[in-house]
Amino acid sequence: MNRAERFCLRLQRIGITVELMGNFPWIYLRKVNGIEVQELFGGNHGFTAFMLHGRTGEVRWTDRQRVFIKVRELVHESRLKVSE
Repeated sequence: MNRAERFCLRLQRIGITVELMGNFPWIYLRKVNGIEVQELFGGNHGFTAFMLHGRTGEVRWTDRQRVFIKVRELVHESRLKVSE
């Protein structure tokens, strides 16, 4: 199991749904709890959460801290929408 799969599973266990989208070698954070990620980071097509390194096949974080800040921000936004 690679880092991206673990990331999704661990968040799912605490009630956060995450959708990733890939375009080799970038893996983008597409949705968090049904809210689309609008910000661009590390790529031209979305918020880059991971990079897939071709020779080794290893999945690496782009900026773990920034990814979790974005996840927290969108989880908070989704909870505000539910409470309205």
